[in-house]
Amino acid sequence: MPQSSPPKPLKPHPGIRIEKIPVKGAAGLIFVFGIMFIFWVGVPTVRGFVILGAVGGLAAFAVLRWWRNRDQGHGDRRLFVGTTISAHPADHRGRTAPSPKRD
Repeated sequence: MPQSSPPKPLKPHPGIRIEKIPVKGAAGLIFVFGIMFIFWVGVPTVRGFVILGAVGGLAAFAVLRWWRNRDQGHGDRRLFVGTTISAHPADHRGRTAPSPKRD
């Protein structure tokens, strides 16, 4: 009678991992609204937080949109009042970048 090999230990299946599911574009928007609807219907005590979050998100969107488009007519971008971001560092004014080697 031949000897059978011992059984291999079983490894549990990792299952569906939520971080591996891509959520972007229209599918992501549907996912977010679906989760919001589930919480809205299922847990009435979070309705105030959903409303507060929606209003806060819209306010943040408006502020960020204004912040990015506030000085479209200027050549330089302003970081704070009276401060500009320059392509050249202050201690290297007038210097040019080294030219590439030519053989």
